[in-house]
Amino acid sequence: MEKPAETPHDLLFKNAFSAPRQAVPVLKGILPPALIKALDWNTLKLAPSEWVDHQLVRRHNDLLYTIQQRDSREPALVYVLLEHQSTVDRFMAWRLLGYIARIGEWYIRAHKGTKHVPPIIPTVVYHGNGEWTAPLSVRELYPDSTRQDDGVAHYAVNLSYQLRDLHREHDSHLHYHTPSDEQWGGFVLWLLKHASQGPLGPQLKDVLEELKAVVNHPQNYRVLETIIRYVYGVDDGPLPPGVQRQMIDTLGNSNVE
Repeated sequence: MEKPAETPHDLLFKNAFSAPRQAVPVLKGILPPALIKALDWNTLKLAPSEWVDHQLVRRHNDLLYTIQQRDSREPALVYVLLEHQSTVDRFMAWRLLGYIARIGEWYIRAHKGTKHVPPIIPTVVYHGNGEWTAPLSVRELYPDSTRQDDGVAHYAVNLSYQLRDLHREHDSHLHYHTPSDEQWGGFVLWLLKHASQGPLGPQLKDVLEELKAVVNHPQNYRVLETIIRYVYGVDDGPLPPGVQRQMIDTLGNSNVE
């Protein structure tokens, strides 16, 4: 089966958040406080790359992490799906149910002899044009009659997921403006959010000082190249000359060219 096309959004997402140090603040911005407290964030790692779906076609817009539970030291898995369709998928919870089942199958194959499976925490990062309106659990997809019938409801499978809707999130919450190790991840969220609001190149002129801090951070190798490639991909063309001139003035000629 042919692999699905990889979009500029997917490439940017993977580039930034395959590094656990960038993924931690993003995940903490999604998960509820009790779950954040229950996990040992110093143990977050990207899962081995061999986990695939049932037809051995790896999706480009998702990441899987392993992490230890703080008290028991038992493993948990955190699954992150980047969703950038313009139309909200009402049945996202059901789609995730299939993904989670296949991740569980991968875990069982990879840990021969295990008697347990770890909790798998599904999350969605959405940066489409409109607000996310789909149900956040499989339970909400059942008719009221099913949910209210105690005999039937007991057998109705359920799964809930955590959502980060960038469309509804104020820019100040993305942490792209505060120089720190997490600034690159926050800037990526800013890029994903604003890419759905029109051509991205002209919008960069409003965040050049923040971009300068990201580019100059000692651990952020080649991020400017990544950003320019992303803008070129989503805008279907190079930066406008005026924006490029401002970037050269702010970042320096050697950085931009």
